Amino acid sequence: MWYPNQIDQRVDISQARKLGKRVITTYLDLIAYDIPKYHASPEAWAAYRALQREIALSVDGITTISKDVAKRLYQETPGLGPKRIQAIPLGLDHITADTEMIKPKELKTEKPFLLVLGNDFLHKNRDFAIKVWQELLDQGHSIDLVLAGLHVKGRSSKK
Repeated sequence: MWYPNQIDQRVDISQARKLGKRVITTYLDLIAYDIPKYHASPEAWAAYRALQREIALSVDGITTISKDVAKRLYQETPGLGPKRIQAIPLGLDHITADTEMIKPKELKTEKPFLLVLGNDFLHKNRDFAIKVWQELLDQGHSIDLVLAGLHVKGRSSKK
């Protein structure tokens, strides 16, 4: 069972143990871990931080979007072994020119599409992507918009 982002108090991780052999989570960043204003109170912030350390120690594996995030997890979570974290960079900046791109064989589409991958936090670029898509349509491009990611209860840009 893979969680593509940090697990918080809204998730019952015991359900994942019933559904999968292993439980993996991804740490995209430690912003909510570091910033108290993201939480309702200092106590809620402390509880969140404790939960993140507990989750990191309880899952079978962790992916991070960078070596920097992995390093921070090691620093913040005593007892977390280095073999349990794998940094997997997002995007394409890490791909070199001599790397052959893999093209999906099963992708069947009649027209091009703009893919927005990520949750719908207010501070993310979902709304910007919709404006870009609208501009493309206004310019006469026949293109679909695909939004893929989690809906975030209470902090979403979804209207």
